[in-house]
Amino acid sequence: MWLAGVEFTFVNAIEACIDIAQHLSSSEGWGPPHSNAESMRMLARHGILATDVAEEMAAAVGFRNVLVHQYADVDHSVTIARLGDHDVLHHFASAVAHFVPAG
Repeated sequence: MWLAGVEFTFVNAIEACIDIAQHLSSSEGWGPPHSNAESMRMLARHGILATDVAEEMAAAVGFRNVLVHQYADVDHSVTIARLGDHDVLHHFASAVAHFVPAG
């Protein structure tokens, strides 16, 4: 049961990052990205995210897609492995916080 809660939390965290990336793309006038993964790469092209962070976030979007749409059988060992390495979400949040002025 706890694993379902963890996966739901991952989905929500990654979706929040997607929403932020989409919002920045719109508010900065960069045009709409072609996909959610592309929204992360767009942040890298505009200097908000490091390229490696953008690629890790694009992979996280793919993980979210599996969890939400069950495109493939969910390998719960991947979820468990991600519990020990969720630094990319912290890097994303830090990079966006540095880009967006405090108000």
